[in-house]
Amino acid sequence: MRPRYQVLTSKKKNFFFPENYPDSVRKTYLGYMNYNLLMQFSSSALGVLSTQQLLLALGADSLTASAALNWIIKDGIGQLGGVIYAGTTGNQFDENPKFYKWISAFSLNISCFIELLTPLFPGYFLPLASIGTMGKNISAISGSASRAAIHLHMCNENNLADLTAKSSTQTTASCLLGTFFGSLCGYYATTYWVGASFFLGFSIVHLLSCYKGIGYIELNTLNIQRLDILLEEYEKSGKILSAEEVGKRERIAIPYKGKVVIGSTKVFEKYERFDKCIIALEGDIANLVYEENAEAKDMILGYVKAKELLYGKGYKIGSLGEFEMMGWNVNRPFLSPNNTRIRFLDEKEV
Repeated sequence: MRPRYQVLTSKKKNFFFPENYPDSVRKTYLGYMNYNLLMQFSSSALGVLSTQQLLLALGADSLTASAALNWIIKDGIGQLGGVIYAGTTGNQFDENPKFYKWISAFSLNISCFIELLTPLFPGYFLPLASIGTMGKNISAISGSASRAAIHLHMCNENNLADLTAKSSTQTTASCLLGTFFGSLCGYYATTYWVGASFFLGFSIVHLLSCYKGIGYIELNTLNIQRLDILLEEYEKSGKILSAEEVGKRERIAIPYKGKVVIGSTKVFEKYERFDKCIIALEGDIANLVYEENAEAKDMILGYVKAKELLYGKGYKIGSLGEFEMMGWNVNRPFLSPNNTRIRFLDEKEV
């Protein structure tokens, strides 16, 4: 009897790409991954070269108790700085992972550069090395936190764990290669300035690959910058941009500050009250504060109202259906950075 069906299976395992690639990820994944691997490769080489200079700065007696104590102190100070940084940054990693991925790359380069200076100033080994380690901890925290948010946006099939695992294998392979080339360059760096030249080359590759890779990231969550870009284009053409179109216009390396300040702790005497928020104008700034029971869509519409009041124009956005149709996530906007809210008092409390 002939079978009624055929069993289809595959013994091929993919160690570097998520299962069902490319359907399981967004179309920008490959471009982002290529630059990310180049960035990891160059960062490993930078780490090798800067650590080599740290050891040279300690001198021939680098295994003495004094040198070991200095090394422990600089690690402790660096880790403490990382803890303070993570605690003060909070959910801003989710709000703008592109910016914090850039911060990760930039702080790593600055940290390695500071470590590179230690042979020139051996008497200042401890403060220089401590600052360098602190920067590396900030880089690691920014990198891991932003990476999680970026991976979440890259998923197409709820395959975050798989994508993260394959990212780890990619990173490990790239870092091993970077460590090898960094060690090779360190071996042939017969003088300090030759080593510094190698360092400069890897640093340029690292920063450029990070910047180019960020360009492939599309975020469909709304923060102040992305919402401003959307509203400006909507006012001009009546068109709602996609996440890909907005991503190309986003500012990456420089923090963005709009004209609407959200969550002011000041008590305003003059303000206008709208549904779930108040708006107080101060020159060319609109202060927007949400009521304690304001929900996600109330925040977005309140922000739109603040822009209308500030610029004296109407965006004619009655609902957020058009945003959702273009793929924007309106259920979790990042429009309340310090979570400051207000509650109106009744007559007995006044």
